[in-house]
Amino acid sequence: MSLSAPWGSMLIPSISSNNMPEEERGTAHLFSHALSDLQRYITDFAAAISLMDIPVPEPKPNSDDHTTIIQWHFIAARDGAMSVYHFGKTLHALHSSYGSLLPTLWKAVDTNQFKIAWRLFDSQFPHIDLIRHAVAHSGELTRTPKDYEQNVVTGAYTGHGIKMGAGASATFTFLSNRTFVISIEKKVLAIEISMATLAKMDRCAMLFYSGLHPAPAGLVHRWPEDMIESARRAAS
Repeated sequence: MSLSAPWGSMLIPSISSNNMPEEERGTAHLFSHALSDLQRYITDFAAAISLMDIPVPEPKPNSDDHTTIIQWHFIAARDGAMSVYHFGKTLHALHSSYGSLLPTLWKAVDTNQFKIAWRLFDSQFPHIDLIRHAVAHSGELTRTPKDYEQNVVTGAYTGHGIKMGAGASATFTFLSNRTFVISIEKKVLAIEISMATLAKMDRCAMLFYSGLHPAPAGLVHRWPEDMIESARRAAS
């Protein structure tokens, strides 16, 4: 499957801001841009998967390839986690911040689908805000004894390849196959940089986009369903 998802741009509805009341046009443009950003973060996550697909070679004398590609995998994991976070923040803003600002559009769409899309994302990625914080502030989590005390995992813990006894303590940042594991606030958190995660993001985006389907063509431009399905099949 092509991870660049060539059908992606076809799936994105766009708001016909010129057909909106003048006072709503600027906000409609921002809303439409955010709709596109959902697909952009999906594409960014797909690129992270592609980077992690590069096999790690055996260590060789006078070659840094082994270490370099391992570091590429870590870069992909961190960026992939951030792409999921940005996707979620965009989805939440689309769902919660525009209703009173775009009354013309909101009367014409199925806002229940917006709510379903957000709730699905939130249920599938309940710790994404903390994962983002751990990635973005990794240099601050154990810098001082106070920081370490606030974030260190203590006591018995088993999971993600970790097995700690009752008296153990540790902090974590590592990859286990395609699972990025990181600790913060005494919790061990994980996210898969995988096609399964990509499919979850895509499902949330499609649910949200479907909420725009009831709107008349004069307000929302979208491709016909048969063209969308044909493009999906061609990309698989």
